[in-house]
Amino acid sequence: MRKNLTFLSLLLLTAISATAQTIGVNTIDKAAGTRLIMTSNHDGGTIDLSDSVAKDGTIFFSAGYQEAVVHGKEVGSYFIDLNILHNDNKLGCLREATSKIVLSLSDGSEMECFQVSESDCGAEAFRGTFALIPKGGSTADMDKNFQKLITTEIEDIKVIATEGTLHYNIRSKQRKYLKNHFALVDKTIKEAVK
Repeated sequence: MRKNLTFLSLLLLTAISATAQTIGVNTIDKAAGTRLIMTSNHDGGTIDLSDSVAKDGTIFFSAGYQEAVVHGKEVGSYFIDLNILHNDNKLGCLREATSKIVLSLSDGSEMECFQVSESDCGAEAFRGTFALIPKGGSTADMDKNFQKLITTEIEDIKVIATEGTLHYNIRSKQRKYLKNHFALVDKTIKEAVK
């Protein structure tokens, strides 16, 4: 009987963790030809420090996709959005098109992503959005990186600001959670095509 209860508890926890990711934003403007999908970076109505994905610091994570019409052609971009509490005024800024993050993946590879959001020079916190390619990378590379993140866990995130670097080890329990953010974005895109 005890084994059955343990098994049922594990099954319930697995079911809860499998549904932890939610879509926080899913908007389409057909007139403008734009679409934005973004996962929620926390479970529940409000963000809590326990929603941080790092062992050694506070960082909140979302994944997303943005589509727009540029010069008459649909262009899609995959991204990571990070909210970072750092409390270090010596880090400078997260600067648009200059700052970047480096993801260390479970297969031993690294993925560089450059900042596409506006500059943020907060002395206690940063918020930044990073395209899934290094500066100057191609759309094909971005698509390939996105597909890789659906199947490969992020073990570490290094945030490179203008005056310093932040380093976050991802908690082992959160690695699958991060991977599932990309899978949910992929599923949401594909559902819209049907």
